[in-house]
Formats: sequence, C-alpha cells, structure tokens
Amino acid sequence: PAAAEPAPRGAAAPTFPPPAKPYTYPRDFAQADLDGAASRDEILWTALRYFWQHFDVAAVFAIASGRARAWRALGVETTDAIKDFSTPLDEPSVFKTLVSTKSHFLGPIPPSVINDQFTAALGGRATPNVLMMPLVVKQRVVAVIYADGGTEVVETHLIPDLAAFTAHAAMMLEGLIIRKKAGQAKPKAAPEPVPPTPVVEPPSPTVP
Repeated sequence: PAAAEPAPRGAAAPTFPPPAKPYTYPRDFAQADLDGAASRDEILWTALRYFWQHFDVAAVFAIASGRARAWRALGVETTDAIKDFSTPLDEPSVFKTLVSTKSHFLGPIPPSVINDQFTAALGGRATPNVLMMPLVVKQRVVAVIYADGGTEVVETHLIPDLAAFTAHAAMMLEGLIIRKKAGQAKPKAAPEPVPPTPVVEPPSPTVP
C-alpha cells in the first residue's frame, strides 16, 4: 500500500467523514498542534487524531455536570452511532470507574446496563479489549479518550506514549483555562496618584 501522508499541521475543528486510513500523525506534529491550540476543541481534536492513528476506532467523551457525553468519534460506522451517547456518572459503568480512579482502563468492557448501552452505541462490535484514558485537569477528569483495535488486541506497548501525550494535552488545557480566567478577571483599580510633596525653599540669608 501507498505510504500514509502525515496529518496536516494545525487542522481545523473536526469534520466528518474522518480522514482515510492509513493515517499517521507524527508525535512532533501533534505536539506542536497541542502547544499552539487556542481552544478546548483544538486540544481534544488533536488528542483524538493522535490516538486514532493506532486504532480502528477512537472517541472522546466530555465529562461535565455529572455526565459523560460523546464529543467526537473516528472510525468505521461509529460517528452516527455514538454521537448522541450520554450517560450519568452515578451508575456503575466504565466511565464512573475512570472518573473515580483517574487511571486508564485496558481490558474488555464488563457487562452492566450502561456499559451494554455504550457498546451498543459503538455498533455492538466484538473487541477483545479497549483502552480508555482519562484527561485529568486539577485532579478532575474532564474528558475520556476511548480506543479499540477492532478484532485486534490493544497492545500494552502503546500505553506509555499515549499516557504521556494525554498528560501533555491536560497540561495544555489547564494552561488554556488559566489564561481564560486571567483574561476575564476584572483589573484592579489603579491607586490614586499621590501628589508630590511641595518643596519649600529655605529663606535667603539676610545680608547686613
């Protein structure tokens, strides 16, 4: 097969259908896109594409207001199936486990009501194992990245690089939040200028 083209630098917000496989996104390109990202969506889109180059399916789920909601998905026949997925975090599920432990998950998705709904939303695909990586900002999970290799097993040798990339994405997102808050903060009122102390000239000596 023809050699895969590297992913374009600074790609815009995600659109569908996804880029065709084979697809490569070199680490230095992806790192530069993370460092130059100006929004949350750019950071998540970069992370999603970086994962997807290794897998059949990759998806990002935003974690907010006690729910996990599908944000974007890349992979054959996953976009329409997963895009409306949303689930609470107070019921047993792999999402609840990740939010609680703040650690990645590698293995088959265990059966539960929500997990079964989740795998059905992914098209009911039979996968030997999946990888789910939390994106943690200030000790809080703000997103989860999902990936599977279809009928192929997710290899453990990929995890260190993907975990390091996810941690860098979290750092960039935290910096973005800090800058946004700093920009929204009201500037402190400038102190009233202190008038200069008048200089009193000493009287001229009297000449007899």
